[in-house]
Amino acid sequence: MRLGPQVYVDALDHPEVMARYINDCRNSWLYNVAFRKLPQESKALVVALKDIQPGQEIFVDYGRWYWLSLKPTKLGDDGSATARLEPRPPDVSREH
Repeated sequence: MRLGPQVYVDALDHPEVMARYINDCRNSWLYNVAFRKLPQESKALVVALKDIQPGQEIFVDYGRWYWLSLKPTKLGDDGSATARLEPRPPDVSREH
């Protein structure tokens, strides 16, 4: 997640960070949390937008730039046209 110029956080290697399990969805009515970014502390807080019941999935708006930064990749070695999306690493050289 981009917090600010040259400031990113990534919980990929930290399964204990529960925020890594928050998903985006196509239906904005389902968003029940938001991120409050604190770049000076290199972190983001998760803020509930409505009551969340035990076992309920948590959804947040990842933001437009997250989806624009994805690139299609092939699923298999069979040359199939089916693709999935994977995040591209940020191009920090363009941040200046």
